[in-house]
Amino acid sequence: DQVTDTITLNASDGTPQDIVITITGSEDAPEVSGEFVGSVTEGNEGDAPVTATGTIAISDVDDGDAPTFADATEAGTYGSLELVNGDWTYTLDQSAVQNLDAGDQVTDTITLTASDNTQQDIVITITGSEDAPEVTGSFTGSVTEGDVGDAAVTASGTLSISDVDGDDAPSFADTTEAGTYGSLELVNGDWTYTLDQSSVQNLDAGDQVTDTITLTASDNTQQDIVITISGSEDAPDISGEFVGSVTEGDVGDAAVTATGTIAISDIDGDDA
Repeated sequence: DQVTDTITLNASDGTPQDIVITITGSEDAPEVSGEFVGSVTEGNEGDAPVTATGTIAISDVDDGDAPTFADATEAGTYGSLELVNGDWTYTLDQSAVQNLDAGDQVTDTITLTASDNTQQDIVITITGSEDAPEVTGSFTGSVTEGDVGDAAVTASGTLSISDVDGDDAPSFADTTEAGTYGSLELVNGDWTYTLDQSSVQNLDAGDQVTDTITLTASDNTQQDIVITISGSEDAPDISGEFVGSVTEGDVGDAAVTATGTIAISDIDGDDA
C-alpha cells in the first residue's frame, strides 16, 4: 500500500511550494493473545478426564489482514488439544503418562497455525503422581490335617509385584514367615506353606481354620496369603491294661480275680 503526504511551504513573497512524501506500507506482524500454557496432573486410567483450558486470539493492525485460528483438534505427545471459537481444551491421555512417578514432569507442546500461517505453541506441563503397585499371583491355598509324623502337607503358589512408575521397581524378597498353624517359605516368587500337624490335631472332620501370613514388599506393599486348613477324623486312643492272669484254686475257695483299668480319649475337640 502507498499513500502521499503533501506539505506546502510558502516563501517570504508568498510563493508556495509543495513537498510530497510517498509513504509505502509494510507487513506488520499479527498479534496473538490469550493463554499459552497450562498444567495437568497424572491420574489413573479410567478416571474422569483431566483437562487444562485457555483462550487464543489473533489480530492484525494492517487494514487488509484479518487472520483467524480455525476450529481444530490437534494431537500431542501425551494428549490432545481441541480449539473451538478461540477456546482451547487440552485433555490428558492417562495411558501415555502412567510411567511418571511422583514429582516427575514432562511437557506437551502443540502448535496452532492461523490462516496467515502465524504459529503459536500451547505448552502443557504434566506432573506425575504415585501409582499404586500391582500384586499378582495366587493368594490362597488349602491343606487337610493328617497325623503327626506324616509326610509334609503343603500348599503352594506364586507372587509378584510390579509398578508402572518408571522409577519404582518393588520386589518380594526371599523369606520364611511363621503362621499360626504352619510356616510359609517364599523363594524367587514361589511360595510354599507347610502345615504343622501338631498344631491342628484337635480339629475334627468338617472343622476349618485359616492361617493368614502377610508378606511385605520392598516398597512396604503388603499381601496376605490365606491358607484354609480342614480337619479330619482322628482315631481315638484307648489306654490301660489289656491283659490279666489268675491261678486255679479249689471249688469253694475265695474268688480269684484279675484287675486293670481301661480309658478312651479322642484328640478331636468335638469328640468325647
